[in-house]
Amino acid sequence: MHARFKIGDSIIMMSDIFPGALHKSPLDLGAASVTLHVYLKNVDELWKRAVEAGARVDMQLDDMFWGERYGQLTDPFGHSWSLSKRIPMSKEEMQRKRQEAMKMFEQGKHPGYEEQTGSVNSSAHVAGLYVNSSASTGRL
Repeated sequence: MHARFKIGDSIIMMSDIFPGALHKSPLDLGAASVTLHVYLKNVDELWKRAVEAGARVDMQLDDMFWGERYGQLTDPFGHSWSLSKRIPMSKEEMQRKRQEAMKMFEQGKHPGYEEQTGSVNSSAHVAGLYVNSSASTGRL
């Protein structure tokens, strides 16, 4: 089985793993090696549909400090997805949310992950922000 879709003027093609293929499924590997990110106008609607179809919530959909409504999911085939949309947010609210997030990073935690899986003990990538929580360091 395969899928083909168009984003702008680019065509993206994907296929299932099949016997003899060089590629491995994220389920076989134990983790996805990439996250597919999609910007949407109706992020809440697609989020709900994905969860109802069996996606696991890895990072709850929420209004984030960088001015997006953002969340991360893993589909039933093991592929990692992040969904978001730009949202209006005052500079004050962004600053407050940023400070809250930085306090969590300093404690080796990650905003959005605690509710689902407990504190993060490995590296995490979020919207260009890299945090190695096991070493309690981070950089923007």
